[in-house]
Amino acid sequence: MIKNNKKGANFISELTKVISNINTSHIMDKDSLETTIQEYARLSEFIWLKHSHSVNITKCSKEW
Repeated sequence: MIKNNKKGANFISELTKVISNINTSHIMDKDSLETTIQEYARLSEFIWLKHSHSVNITKCSKEW
């Protein structure tokens, strides 16, 4: 469950834009497919890192 729906919505919105803007018209062989997938992975990782944050676990943290 996402604690802050606005942050989650922003992440999903940006990721959706990346997916919808993928240009697949040039994919004619294995190499061009791999290049496209690598670009998608790079952009997805950038968006993830932009919207994620680190959590420090301590002995007082709740177990889930």
